[in-house]
Amino acid sequence: MMALPLVFTVFFAFFPSGLVLYWVSNNILTISQQWVITKRIDAGEDK
Repeated sequence: MMALPLVFTVFFAFFPSGLVLYWVSNNILTISQQWVITKRIDAGEDK
């Protein structure tokens, strides 16, 4: 897992920039969505 940033850097160096931008923005949105859902589920269990 620690080598993945380096692997992805080399991997994405050969992709068009639009594809990399789409992938990064989609992952950021997905991570934030999952974080919000997890927080709401955890808050609901406290009640």
